[in-house]
Formats: sequence, structure tokens, C-alpha cells
Amino acid sequence: MPTISQEEAVKMGIPHETLQTIELPKRKFNLRQAKKWLRENNYVNTYYRTTLNFYRFMQVFPIRNASYHSKELSNGVILVGVNPKCLRHEGEPLCLQTVYQKY
Repeated sequence: MPTISQEEAVKMGIPHETLQTIELPKRKFNLRQAKKWLRENNYVNTYYRTTLNFYRFMQVFPIRNASYHSKELSNGVILVGVNPKCLRHEGEPLCLQTVYQKY
């Protein structure tokens, strides 16, 4: 999977706080249902890969040396947020609260 640098992310207009990937559990969604959930919630559903337990839909390219944090929703969907300038520490970082505020 291609990755980009923090400088490339800035040039591409990727916000400092954004969702990198959305994971939908196969135990609750088939591929058609997963794509429908993404459409209904205004997310990209074009670029995806499957793992043993999830459909993983990339929203932006992975950014090297960035901080990644996840939040699981009540329906089992996992939002993976990225912030290149966010310090790595335990718990949900303050810098990603705006990414998750919809949920």
C-alpha cells in the first residue's frame, strides 16, 4: 500500500485531522451493506481491502510518521483517525476529537 509523507499530505490538501480508514466488521456487514453504510454516511467506498474480520475502506493515503487512533462505534464500525502533528500517548487524543464528534 502506498504511503505519503507529511509534506505530501499538506500538498494534497489532506486536513491535519481526518479519517484514514473505516473498518466494517464482516460479522455484521456483507460488502454491499458496508458500501451502503459508507454512502449513507458520506464516506468513500471505492478503495478497500478485506482482512479476516473486516472490510477496510481507505479514506486518505496512509501518512508516514503520523499518529493513528481508533474509535469503535456501537454498530462495530471502527474509525481510524490520523493526525500527523498529534503526539502519541495513551487514550483518545484531544487533537482527534473533531474527527469523532459526529459520533
